Amino acid sequence: MDFVAHSGSQNGSISHFYLHLPSRAACLVAFNAEATTGEQQDPPNTRILDRDLRDYLAKTVFPIFAKAPDAR
Repeated sequence: MDFVAHSGSQNGSISHFYLHLPSRAACLVAFNAEATTGEQQDPPNTRILDRDLRDYLAKTVFPIFAKAPDAR
């Protein structure tokens, strides 16, 4: 995927910014808590949700904003 991204976290809050270069569309995701299953080996649920949301937007929503190559 062609993304420029930045993320940050502090005291359990996390945020991610994704800019999808081909479509020039962006997404900002922020969570005020990082949810987990409580199992040591499981990754935080919020990070899984963030990844799945990013992938969904890249495949389904961002292409709507893509312009024809000659229109840029």
